[in-house]
Amino acid sequence: MHTLVITPAIIPPKPPTPVVDVPASVHQIFKHQLPVQFHDDMVCLLQQATEYTLQYSQIPHLSNELPSEWNPQLFDINVNILRWLQVQQHHIQQIKNVKSDGNCGFRSLAVAIYTDEMKWGEIRKKMLAEVTRNSTLYSEWLGYDIQALQKQLQYIKSPCPLDGWFLTPDCAQVAADLFKATIVMYNAGEHWSYLPLQNIITYPTPIVLHFVDGDHIILLKLDVDSSLKLPRINHQHRPVCVHHNLQSGLQNLDNFLLKFRSK
Repeated sequence: MHTLVITPAIIPPKPPTPVVDVPASVHQIFKHQLPVQFHDDMVCLLQQATEYTLQYSQIPHLSNELPSEWNPQLFDINVNILRWLQVQQHHIQQIKNVKSDGNCGFRSLAVAIYTDEMKWGEIRKKMLAEVTRNSTLYSEWLGYDIQALQKQLQYIKSPCPLDGWFLTPDCAQVAADLFKATIVMYNAGEHWSYLPLQNIITYPTPIVLHFVDGDHIILLKLDVDSSLKLPRINHQHRPVCVHHNLQSGLQNLDNFLLKFRSK
């Protein structure tokens, strides 16, 4: 009796699959400028930038080089935000996408004023005090619903309901007056600039707040050499200043027109 012996076929082993260590590659590219803990953030950014470039056939605006100290705000962007921008990207130095919890407008202001979005509650409190202190200005001269505005600013919870959101023109004008700053609001199809009515502007650069998808506000920091022509002034500004002889407000208007509208 013969025993049939079956010898299994010898299958040559597959060549090893090349392993591309993306984080390691990123670290090699940026050497010591990019701490290891930010590898994943940079990989995500590269993927988003690639997706944007393929979809829109143009490179999204990013800082030309990394700062000496890593600043996540410089890379706090995504494709969804970029596609909503009403400002050409070469005018933008930095985009800050704050938490979307109904307090985003106040968070964006907190980044501009305090460099800390967690101070959004402080922004609300100061704006509420400003409205209360100048109630005649806002209720009688500008025609705002002062009670609704005060209620709106009193919300200090996260998430915040719709009644407490940062709305225009009310909140934008109050912020301009309070912080003695130019507040610029970009929304789909409607862009306005707001100036202080009773005080000369002291804040050095325009604070640019940008609506995204109609219900979220981000902060744009413009390039210092930007030649961007800012949106027109809120239509109430000149009539109120003329009627009530607000010379500081008129001076702010003249300076704004010369610096940001004559380009």
